[in-house]
Amino acid sequence: MDSYILMNGLCNQSVDCVSKEIRNLEECAWKKELGASLELIKKRLNIFPNGLWRLYHNAK
Repeated sequence: MDSYILMNGLCNQSVDCVSKEIRNLEECAWKKELGASLELIKKRLNIFPNGLWRLYHNAK
């Protein structure tokens, strides 16, 4: 059975943990040169800690 979890922003996780997950998603979704860098993602999370959402489908 499919399971979905939607997480808003940091959700009490560290910026390093969340930024790496988002970077991995960027690499899967975009060509390497189009995805945001790890540094840019960290900057966004520091400015907008609740602004980057993640959706997990079957724990991925």
